[in-house]
Amino acid sequence: MLQDLSGIYVKITLSGYRWDTLAFNATHNHFVLDRGGKVFNRSAPVIKLPEGATEDDHLALIGLLNSSTACFWMKQMFHNKGSTVDARGARHTTDPFENFYEFAGTGLKQFPVTDEKPLDLGRELDRLAQEMAACLPAALLAEEEAHHEGTKSTKEAQSKKSSCPSCLRGENKAATEIRACLDQARERAASIRRRMIALQEELDWRCYRLYGITEDELTYLPSPSGRGVGGEGTKWHGVIPQYLLANARDLRKSQTDAEALVWMLVRNRRLGGFKFRRQHPVPPYVLDIYCHEKQLAVELDGGQHAEQRSRDERRTRELEAKGIRVLRFWNNQVLAETEGVLEVLWSALHEGDGVESPHPNPSPGGRGALPEINLGERAFEILMARKMAAGELSTTWFDRHRSKPITEIPARWPEDYRRLVERRIAMIEEDRNVGLIERPEYKRRWNQEPWEVQEQRALRGWLVDRLETPAYWPDLEFQTTRRLADRAGRDADFLNTTFWRLRGALDVPKERFVSYPHCSKAADPSLVVAWAGWDHLQQAQALAAYDLNMKEQEGWAPERLTPLLAGLLELIPWVRQWHNDPDPNFSGARMGDYFESFINEEARELRIPLGSIKILAPADKGRGRRGRAA
Repeated sequence: MLQDLSGIYVKITLSGYRWDTLAFNATHNHFVLDRGGKVFNRSAPVIKLPEGATEDDHLALIGLLNSSTACFWMKQMFHNKGSTVDARGARHTTDPFENFYEFAGTGLKQFPVTDEKPLDLGRELDRLAQEMAACLPAALLAEEEAHHEGTKSTKEAQSKKSSCPSCLRGENKAATEIRACLDQARERAASIRRRMIALQEELDWRCYRLYGITEDELTYLPSPSGRGVGGEGTKWHGVIPQYLLANARDLRKSQTDAEALVWMLVRNRRLGGFKFRRQHPVPPYVLDIYCHEKQLAVELDGGQHAEQRSRDERRTRELEAKGIRVLRFWNNQVLAETEGVLEVLWSALHEGDGVESPHPNPSPGGRGALPEINLGERAFEILMARKMAAGELSTTWFDRHRSKPITEIPARWPEDYRRLVERRIAMIEEDRNVGLIERPEYKRRWNQEPWEVQEQRALRGWLVDRLETPAYWPDLEFQTTRRLADRAGRDADFLNTTFWRLRGALDVPKERFVSYPHCSKAADPSLVVAWAGWDHLQQAQALAAYDLNMKEQEGWAPERLTPLLAGLLELIPWVRQWHNDPDPNFSGARMGDYFESFINEEARELRIPLGSIKILAPADKGRGRRGRAA
């Protein structure tokens, strides 16, 4: 059964689900769960579930929305805006996977939602995404701030659980250890990404079954419905015979009254929140009712089974050998003693509740963990590589994603997973519907900014953050970049070559500091800067003090002082707007009026026409941010 988002999922608001920053115009679907504290682009479509919905409800839905099936549906529903725009504004298309689509919230409300949802995979992908975010350079270096005095986020960082190996050991990292920590994080992030790619493949192939695109679920990890290859808790690794699947479908259509009653009582997680399936095939049998999570089969026997006791006992032994516990009830017992049957079933489901259930990533039934997958190793990519080798396909997919095309299934994978991938490839080739979706334009791209770029930006941010700490600005006065460098020279972390080898030479970004070019002293020609964190009054005070110092101590000529007065004049409207209350430190003077009088007195003393100062005051377009002097 399908429903759409115009039903219960109707409210579009700025919380709950959201797209990534550019998702309103994007090449692929990308939904994430916002847990608060984010500000989104006003055009980003956001879905909020009804009040009372749990996090699992959100993660279950997000699993569907992030599938290749959902991407296919969305690209049929939304406007294709092409790949590029030429000089005349005309849009052009290159490869289909490069096309941008305008994903709007109104159309999204029609998205069909299945009754059964991939909660387990959605939950695990969300968990891994959080782990990966904690491994990225920006997160690691923000955590490093907690180990230093004077940083702006010390208390916040200390309150968070560390993700760095040395921090987990209780060690206080020195700067020399940061390189090793970043290298470890890089390897861990890469491993997590490979696991996420493998899980996304599981999600895509499960959704093909959920949406009726395929009858079989070609997944390595079984779903809670028990439809994965082999079934949860069993040792069956082969293909379920078609005759057995057909038999299971026929049995569902001709269920007995007892089967119908039990199914009505346990379906949709009605009994203790456990998921059941009816007529579940476990070769060579079809189980009447099966709980995949607890490996529990419920067999309902009619009167005709009384003479087949030995056959039923053999069936039970074989199922138990596969790890499945069997409960048997007579049909008349179910109909006459329903409450008693449910009590027995309830007890069996909760038996051994003190034991933790296995992590969703390991594959049950004796299998190992789900193999990690690199970009270029997915079933559709292997098929593309084979077509490229045969001269049947030309694509930029692998170059655009910095991946290597391979024609053979990786030998490092377990044999059963290799067989599964071959079955997926065969289905892509043979099944028209699957082949239509298993294409680059509908599959997750996993495009990520190179680690080196992330690392450079994070290290640069860390270093410049330290330049903004109070230790570098003890007084309300201008500094030169050389003086900042001198202070940094006494900072143990700045002295460490690890940072400089990765970061490069010291510069001062304009978003952190206000620069005053051509205002340097003769003895120190480096750039004069002020901290951008000062308010307008503090900046005016520092600028006036610098003007007096250059006039009295350096003996600057009027033409050199004029730009300083022009910069001060530009600040006066802002000082008047925000800081013009009477100041007791200046005999009750209003600071806007005070600095205007200061400029007038300086202009008279230096014999500088006030008009020439006003001409310099508005910063021209080429000078960037306000506060730059000529």
